[in-house]
Amino acid sequence: MMRYVIWITVIIMAILLRVWLATSKELSFDESFTITLGLGLDLSRAVYQFSQPVMQHPVQILESFSALKGMANLANLSVYLADLNPPLYFLITGPWILATSMQTLWLRLPVVIMSLGSAYYFYRLLTRFVSKTFALFGLAVMAFSSIHLFYGALARPYEMMLLLALVATLTLLNRNSLASGS
Repeated sequence: MMRYVIWITVIIMAILLRVWLATSKELSFDESFTITLGLGLDLSRAVYQFSQPVMQHPVQILESFSALKGMANLANLSVYLADLNPPLYFLITGPWILATSMQTLWLRLPVVIMSLGSAYYFYRLLTRFVSKTFALFGLAVMAFSSIHLFYGALARPYEMMLLLALVATLTLLNRNSLASGS
């Protein structure tokens, strides 16, 4: 019973902490790529517009994206190569951005949910190898680790990749245990 109270307390604190972090700061320059690529905008023009207030020489940034001019729609997946991350996250966030508002919490909410999901699947993965008490400790360490909190409140695809890796690992282990009969 006590383990469940601790588990629920850790999850509630993790949710509150991630929502607070997601709303406590403005969008970063790096997160502007999420909006840009999610909406399928012209990356070179968007980099120029986002960099105007914060950079004195945006032309240097524009030169590195000169090959991407004109690749501005969702049907052309080559626009996603500019980010060097898989396009699934941007294909998800594009409709999300259109369906919600451009407020900071709404832009970061999918990542907050993915961060919590990755903590849950990490706990599930740990329960396969250690006792539930140690798995709970591992959940608490992951839920409150600074790097996981940072990326869990950043509108970038890193948490989705972690979540998919954990789900794939757990699925593979479950299939192997079913195939071996254990």
